[in-house]
Amino acid sequence: MSPDCAAAPFIHPDRVRRLNDRPWQPNGPVLYWMQQAQRARDNPALLFACGQAHRLGVPVVVAFGLMRDYPGAALRHFRFMLEGLAETERELARFGIPLLLRWGEPTSVILELSPDVAGIVCDRAYLPPLATWRQMVAEQSPCVVWQVETDVVVPA
Repeated sequence: MSPDCAAAPFIHPDRVRRLNDRPWQPNGPVLYWMQQAQRARDNPALLFACGQAHRLGVPVVVAFGLMRDYPGAALRHFRFMLEGLAETERELARFGIPLLLRWGEPTSVILELSPDVAGIVCDRAYLPPLATWRQMVAEQSPCVVWQVETDVVVPA
């Protein structure tokens, strides 16, 4: 088990995947790129990010890119999503974790933040456009990018 996975021992190593070979940077917070798992509770990617931040002795910041022309999104979808993100922001604030909401294509938002963070943790995506976004960030980011499975539940 890598030291990175050992920092979050409650997450099965099969649910965690490193997307690039870049190192953790010496300064800045761990950035959790929230997209698929829009919640503060029961979120393995957020827990992994917190574990890394604890190991590195840095804070965690959560970022979310709001895309006006998201494929298939309607006004009702945005309203529901923003109400949920407001609830998530309140929950994160209880733990001292800020949520940065930025207008823009998610990859642009995250890459703009990437030079100032120790590393990036994202949740896993299965649909081609979303998976491609994660790969783009991994290729272009100056820091390590980890992906954590957040949505698959396997019965015991």
